[in-house]
Amino acid sequence: MQGKSSASMMGLSPRALFFSLCLAGLVMSRSLLVTATKSGAGYQYDPTSVVLLTEFLKLGFAFALNAWERRSQGKRGWFSMADVDTRVAVLYAVPSILYAIQNNLVFFALLYLAPPTFELFANLKIVTTALASWLVLKKRLNAIQWVAVVLLFLGTILGQLPKEGAVQATNDDPGLSAEMFGFMLCLLYAGLSALAGIFTEKLLKESKQPTHLQNMEIYMWSVLVNVWYAWHNGKSVFTSSLFDGYDFMTWLVVINGALMGQCVSFVMKYADNVVKVFAAALAMFMSTILSILFFSFQPSALLLIGFVISSISLFLYLGPHNQQLLEHEKNMAREKSKTEMTAV
Repeated sequence: MQGKSSASMMGLSPRALFFSLCLAGLVMSRSLLVTATKSGAGYQYDPTSVVLLTEFLKLGFAFALNAWERRSQGKRGWFSMADVDTRVAVLYAVPSILYAIQNNLVFFALLYLAPPTFELFANLKIVTTALASWLVLKKRLNAIQWVAVVLLFLGTILGQLPKEGAVQATNDDPGLSAEMFGFMLCLLYAGLSALAGIFTEKLLKESKQPTHLQNMEIYMWSVLVNVWYAWHNGKSVFTSSLFDGYDFMTWLVVINGALMGQCVSFVMKYADNVVKVFAAALAMFMSTILSILFFSFQPSALLLIGFVISSISLFLYLGPHNQQLLEHEKNMAREKSKTEMTAV
């Protein structure tokens, strides 16, 4: 009898595991790259322009991948309106707006938080996503997985407890520490992430359109939303001022965001939103190590304890025991069904 692969034992296909690990690396890189581009208390570039260019690049990647897929299937042309489901294409406007707000929040939150702290607080989206999956998508979680979700929430709360000598976020409110303000931004980030992710997963799995075509639809809306946001805030997106303050690291932030968008869609296609956010949770470990090495980050004892609790929750949610428990429940259901049939 052949042994199961590690991916199968975790309840993930090899393809889902691959994209999940890629996503973890990209999420970790995002916070480190954004932090590396900070200058003093802010950024030399306009974060709005980075989000806008990232969405343009995502659209370009999706268009190229869709064209490659059509050619590999022997279809003519790079794109066909016959493949488009108009209703689904219009509905993608909803998550696009939510993602646009969420992506801009990352830059604001990282003004007040170190990368590992941001990654830890951002893990609150696991709680919001699990609840949204249960309520909206009717996804069933076993008791151990619910314990994992609760542990993650407790670990995150523990990690954000105020430390002595915390930096103040604003002069107007001396009682609000920078870390607490960043935590509040992460709460908003987590809520938007859950809503956008669940909506996107539902559309991705229910629509018969190719994945790359659906990515094109959502990114077209994202570009429009971000162009409007830039225009509304008095920023010109058609002049050279768009690239003011850009350097090599800034362009890496743009490329990283574009690649991350592609990975997210594949993880949601081959797994689900909760796996997506747990994969992103892996980023905090790599982020912590690299921040200590390159940014002189000194984690507090509470933050380290929070990491340990989050690590336990990660194992509880994705560990092989869940697959074994599922098989046990199926066997029990079959035995119960046989018993009932025998009694009749």
